[in-house]
Amino acid sequence: ITKPVYDQISAITYKEGMLLVKQGEQCGVINMNGKQVIPVEYESITADNYYNKDSLYQKAGFIVSKKNEDGYRYGYIDYKGKKIIDTQYTEIERVVNSKDDKNIYLVALKDGQAGLLKNKKVLLNYEYEDISYNAYNDVFVLQRNGKQGIADKQGKIKIPTEYESILFGGIYINATKDEKLSILDLEGNKIENQDILAKIPTEDG
Repeated sequence: ITKPVYDQISAITYKEGMLLVKQGEQCGVINMNGKQVIPVEYESITADNYYNKDSLYQKAGFIVSKKNEDGYRYGYIDYKGKKIIDTQYTEIERVVNSKDDKNIYLVALKDGQAGLLKNKKVLLNYEYEDISYNAYNDVFVLQRNGKQGIADKQGKIKIPTEYESILFGGIYINATKDEKLSILDLEGNKIENQDILAKIPTEDG
């Protein structure tokens, strides 16, 4: 299947049918037929652990790294071997709880600040301390200067980063500002009845 040109061949966790190959200090990826998927030019390659019950781990891509004078820089390559973003970030993590086989959402750190990408497009600039995904409501919680807010999956700010804390009560948001609690909906509107802290839809409405 391949000529004996590799120093090492090993399995890749969560990527059945793909093999990690090494030549010297650099690595790449081939498939079970010996075809090159990712060229041997990276310091490290790991699967992003994306899983969907229909496609299983098939659509999981790869986080790759190269080393320069400033240290390791990370990029992303999709499951077909197509480079999505170059090795320019100090850290990259795929939002694996967003079950979308067609789109790749990535939280990437540049100069210590987090941004959000959808495939190659930057949805949120690199100006946040943290970006986390809430799968139940399909939104992102943002933190900047110690304050929190919310953005949707198009990168639109629904609730500005001006609250000390944001907690979810189903589809309601418990937002604290200046030690005062406000109950908001996912669009940032104040709920009329502020005594209701949580609202959880049922299957039959």
